[in-house]
Amino acid sequence: MHGAILIGTLSFSWSHLACGPWGCGPRAEDLLACHLFWIVLLCAPMYGLMHCSGVFCTTAGYVLTGVGGFMLCGVVIFELITWLPAVDSSLYAYLPQRLLYSVATFVELPMLQFLLFGILCLKFNR
Repeated sequence: MHGAILIGTLSFSWSHLACGPWGCGPRAEDLLACHLFWIVLLCAPMYGLMHCSGVFCTTAGYVLTGVGGFMLCGVVIFELITWLPAVDSSLYAYLPQRLLYSVATFVELPMLQFLLFGILCLKFNR
């Protein structure tokens, strides 16, 4: 986990890759460090889960995918309710970029990691 966080101390030429008319967020290195931190944190439970019975692993895969999808829908709905009415109509064309930006910068909860690990549970259990 320490190594994942140390990625945030690096500096690359693509640091502000996610900036545009839809907003400017944190550096890409910091986002990568946060997402990797969640992946490393969840790898140990996922390793144990992959070695459980097939029914339990399948159920966990559906639960993880469902929770990750629910969080993803929550972020998208929040952006549609808050960002869309607050901007000029000329920026509506940037809605897909804004949604991707919001999902990528949402690092408080492991939304993308739950989706990833849920799909992996379902795939490797078959």
